[in-house]
Amino acid sequence: MLRQRVASDLFFSLPPLRGRVGVGGKHMPNERARHLRKNMTDTERFVWHRLRKRQLAHFKFRRQMPLGPFIIDFISLERRVILELDGGQHAELAEADQKRTEWLKEQGFRVLRFWNHEVWKDWDAIEQVLWEALEAGPPPQPSPARGEGEEMRRPSQRYWVTPEAEGAADAHI
Repeated sequence: MLRQRVASDLFFSLPPLRGRVGVGGKHMPNERARHLRKNMTDTERFVWHRLRKRQLAHFKFRRQMPLGPFIIDFISLERRVILELDGGQHAELAEADQKRTEWLKEQGFRVLRFWNHEVWKDWDAIEQVLWEALEAGPPPQPSPARGEGEEMRRPSQRYWVTPEAEGAADAHI
């Protein structure tokens, strides 16, 4: 009985699994990100050697990190800045990249996109733009308490009301 109890206590004290647990042959985001980290392009390797170990203004960067449905090339979580490098294949994926950028901005990130050839041609200019974004800090977030953003809450309500619904409700009163 004691042995059973100790085993069950041990089971419940284990930390939760990290990442998404998948079934079947689907790639989990962490596995895909790990593959991308191990198989970086020459441009990504060039940039990573300049960002790693806090070499740029002492800010920490991660590479090929899963974030929501996407894997981000380079990210500073501390300053909420993302650096995306686009190769030739992205010319055909401009609409998907735009949606990706919009989603990331909605999550509160500042997104900087550069073509691979720009990195090789003028890294100093890209580094300057990146440094300025890092120094500026995280982008400002709308305050629902002040009525900013897409949604706002009335003090007397326990639920969120979109501005459109707010105007419609006032018209019926």
